[in-house]
Amino acid sequence: MLTYGGVSLFVVAFAVDPVAAALFRQPDLPKRLVPAAIALGSFIIPVSPVPGPPAISNAIPMAFFGATAFAAIRDLALGIGGSVPISLAFAASVLAGMTGSGSGGMTIALQGAPPRRSSDGASGRRLSRPPAPRTMVATGVLATPPHDGAVITSLAIRRLKHGDAYADIAMTGMVGPLVALMVLISLGSLFGSF
Repeated sequence: MLTYGGVSLFVVAFAVDPVAAALFRQPDLPKRLVPAAIALGSFIIPVSPVPGPPAISNAIPMAFFGATAFAAIRDLALGIGGSVPISLAFAASVLAGMTGSGSGGMTIALQGAPPRRSSDGASGRRLSRPPAPRTMVATGVLATPPHDGAVITSLAIRRLKHGDAYADIAMTGMVGPLVALMVLISLGSLFGSF
């Protein structure tokens, strides 16, 4: 809830860790699960599949004009074919994995997104609305690689090494968003883009 309200995930990780550690200690749960629980609650669920919060993933679309060093890779990923929402989701996911950042992947992918037509027919990008839910969820699929800053911070707070707890973070940070993305793509295919 804190990151959903706009609090930095790094602040949340440092603030919630002592509480989570105490909660995990009482039922004798392994401390290696604390980073995965913090990841799930602070930078996976609130940022990826839930559009609307004042988080960075919703602020990025407001200013995504320009080019980056990832432009060629972005254009290659956007050119996979299929619908624009699916190619944008694919590009955002690949770029999130490469940069180790969901917000970074989304920013780079959106810079190459084709212009949309507004409801009144005017050409231009829709800056006032967050990207399609598929794109937001897709950034979570590969956004928690071992070199991700939030992953490193979560492990460091608990004084854990990647070998101790990264598998749990990968399961909550990659598998969950992948399943959610597959559901969204299926629903979008059945009922139209949303």
